[in-house]
Amino acid sequence: MTLLMGFAFERRFDVDLSIGPTDAAAPAGPRQFAASLRKLASRQGVDETLQLMVDLSIELIAGCDLADVMLVHPSGATTPVATDPLAVALDRAQVEAGEGPCLYVALDDDAVVRADDLETDVRWPGFGPKAVALGVRSALSYRLYLGEDRSDRIGALNLYGHAPAAFDGRAVGLGEVLAAQCATVLTSAIEIEGLRTALSSRDTIGQAKGILMERYHVDGAAAFDLLRTTSQERNLKLNLVAEQLIEQRRLP
Repeated sequence: MTLLMGFAFERRFDVDLSIGPTDAAAPAGPRQFAASLRKLASRQGVDETLQLMVDLSIELIAGCDLADVMLVHPSGATTPVATDPLAVALDRAQVEAGEGPCLYVALDDDAVVRADDLETDVRWPGFGPKAVALGVRSALSYRLYLGEDRSDRIGALNLYGHAPAAFDGRAVGLGEVLAAQCATVLTSAIEIEGLRTALSSRDTIGQAKGILMERYHVDGAAAFDLLRTTSQERNLKLNLVAEQLIEQRRLP
């Protein structure tokens, strides 16, 4: 991953958080945005928090067609939650290429990275063509961390758009507010479940959700609801339900 440190570029954009009469085309007004943040703050479980993070990204951020959370750890990077299998494929393409906006923002010093057109962006020559081949031209990534120390970085909240220049300055600014709130709520959820150990089962649950999303052609929220309902009906922990699905290719 250290090869990512060699990429140097300027990240300059104007952030406009004002919401006025001319913003009628925006998907979220100030009241909806505030209500969504309160909804996010009411979540306590790590899995529910992660899922709501990506769902709200689609709902609130103009230009966002796909969203996911990538977790970075010593053994590599994984995507435990996504709104669409395509987002998982994009993250996988970055890991394979060893470069991309998600990896850069998770490991380097920029807290926000925006790519207006991955077809012409020279920063990631290995990843860009793969993203374009998958039908994605824009990317916007925000670092997620549990504290101020560099070792507290856990990954990134990633937004993708099918169109070039999908994210304007207003979208970037609103996304930054959302990402900051997500990091705060996620920190609290992890502390409730047992600090960093709460992340240990996320990969398993993410794999299980991916299986359900592809099998039943549903989004991440529906896949998680199916896992949670099975967990409650069978009186089994969520990660055990996920493990059985991965091993046996069927729910308990």
